[in-house]
Amino acid sequence: MSTPPSLPPEDAQLLIDQADSGFVVTDHNANITYCNSRFAAWNNASAGELIGLRLSHLLDVPGRVFFETHIMPMILLQGFAREILCRLNPKDSERLPILLNASRHPADEGPEARIVFNIFNATERAMYENDLRRARDDAEELAAVIRSAQVAIFRIDNEGRVKNFNHRAATMFGFDPAQGIGRMITDLAPLPDDPEWFDRIKPQALQGEAPEFFEAQTESGIHLSISLTPITEGGERTPHPDFSLLMRDVTERMRTERQLQITLQELNHRVKNNLAVVTGIARQTFRSEASADEAARFMARLQSMAKAHDLLVSNNWRSTSIRDMAQLTAEESGMVAQFDIDGPEVVFAPQSVAMLALALFELMTNAMKYGALTSDHGRVALHWTLTGEGNDQRFCLKWQETGGPPLKQEARDIGFGSKLVKRLVAAELGGTAQLDFAPTGLVYTLEAPYKGPEDAKAPRHLL
Repeated sequence: MSTPPSLPPEDAQLLIDQADSGFVVTDHNANITYCNSRFAAWNNASAGELIGLRLSHLLDVPGRVFFETHIMPMILLQGFAREILCRLNPKDSERLPILLNASRHPADEGPEARIVFNIFNATERAMYENDLRRARDDAEELAAVIRSAQVAIFRIDNEGRVKNFNHRAATMFGFDPAQGIGRMITDLAPLPDDPEWFDRIKPQALQGEAPEFFEAQTESGIHLSISLTPITEGGERTPHPDFSLLMRDVTERMRTERQLQITLQELNHRVKNNLAVVTGIARQTFRSEASADEAARFMARLQSMAKAHDLLVSNNWRSTSIRDMAQLTAEESGMVAQFDIDGPEVVFAPQSVAMLALALFELMTNAMKYGALTSDHGRVALHWTLTGEGNDQRFCLKWQETGGPPLKQEARDIGFGSKLVKRLVAAELGGTAQLDFAPTGLVYTLEAPYKGPEDAKAPRHLL
């Protein structure tokens, strides 16, 4: 057997000094007798300054205590110590994590014993362990949230098989948690009105950027709001992803909404009753033939208000679309074919709906009595636009009549109807209005700043 080549002393010294790890030799009391330049640099000192110091004195306080109570007894009893995490406490620097390995020289005993320490910089390992600890803490916190959530949460594969679920999922659908993994989600969470709901909704969930939401009802009568979301890996979607499925019990919300709808209908009924009482009073007040026309117009206005209330109730007393009001006006005239209605989707706050509906009714009544709707060839163009950006947007509505007879003088008289469409509506919306009795037919324009009611629902424009 050949003798291995020996390393010249100067090369051995160079190898030790240039190593990435620290080398330290101490006596049996852990007083430093030698250290390489790497270990000295970690302590912001020269090797000569460290000779004679007890190794534990270079550690932080917790490390010093652990070294004296555990590491040194371990070395003296078993002759070595392995991979022990400590921290150096160098002058004018932050503490440095190190992994300490030690072995007692087997040929030395008693006071002559030497201990050799091989020490590694553990900064990256400490960072990794801290990240791992934080990730574990975050995962445990998230797991606690999922376990205690009052929402049924499933993880399912691309074919719809259940991979995991929380406690609420089992209690909501009444299945044995021990039997849930691996079963099809449509078996665990059946929807009687949509038995193949997962296959139906999966393509939509895969195509969309946001979760796919829908509502359904279980066999036991629970109303659910359901969302299905593909799970990404590292922010990227895989070809056949798993899905996150959330099912929220909204039965109480549905019950509340039904009760609210009943309340709104009752309110609308009472409003109509009040309008009927006012109508009766008006009939008694306007009994002379001279006032018959005024009475008819007054009661027609009340009916217009009632129709506006119907629109609000049908929208749960939320914002109402100008298109709905325009369509209602055309239908009330009985001449829908003679209307040209066009414009973007814009909604009005409830307090503005009644006033705008009255204005459109006045214009429609005037057109039927004097203007374009007195002729089969007459036309009403009812158009609106929304211009500008942000807080500078403006709404503009234009009612333009063509094809009717020349306007009579009484159509130009300034009465309540004219005041309504010119002043009251403009004041309600914070804008301006103009009536132009052009030879070709009446033109009415209304301009107002954009205002968004709080209850408006995206993506409609709001006023």
